[in-house]
Amino acid sequence: MRNELATWTAQLAAAREALSIRGLSHAASFACELYASLPLSVRENASSVQVDHSAAPSDGLLLLAKSYMDLQEYARASHVLGQKQGALTDVEFFVLHYARYLAGERRKEQLSMEMKTHSGWIILTFAASFLFTYHIPSHVGASQKQTTSNPHLKDLLRDLADADASPNQLDAFGLYLYAVVLKQAGFEHTTVHALYVQLLQRSLALF
Repeated sequence: MRNELATWTAQLAAAREALSIRGLSHAASFACELYASLPLSVRENASSVQVDHSAAPSDGLLLLAKSYMDLQEYARASHVLGQKQGALTDVEFFVLHYARYLAGERRKEQLSMEMKTHSGWIILTFAASFLFTYHIPSHVGASQKQTTSNPHLKDLLRDLADADASPNQLDAFGLYLYAVVLKQAGFEHTTVHALYVQLLQRSLALF
């Protein structure tokens, strides 16, 4: 039992580091809470976790992108890593595309708010037009049928699919992000759903 507890402690510490460096703040916070809930004697006696320094190259770009992620400046985080010369590490690849996904989600929310504001003006215009001329403008209701989506989904799907086609290009986090983006794109085809399930299974198998 003691050996199992030591193993769990080391795994939690490793998860805390892996989640934090990738900007997965909520998951990292949960891992930290679980770690802090362990008995003090277990934490004190736990062997120190060897941090993989290759995850954060010496050029400092990953840490800069991570700092932007902490500030919720997702577009800047994505831009920093997108301008890097040379190959990206697995962590850099994930942070680049996760930041781009979050930047797109923020833009989607902004567009949704703009559409709601625009719809409000259309309703007022319709009310005034109806009261004074009994005429319903042809454009009323058209904008209400519009929906917003993440503007980066297409590029994300292309990049993640290309990476998945290369052997061992996507790690567990990358596969999970690919599944999330695929589902967010709203595809309902049976083959796409099967790919979504397969990606989740492959991701869990690597964790």
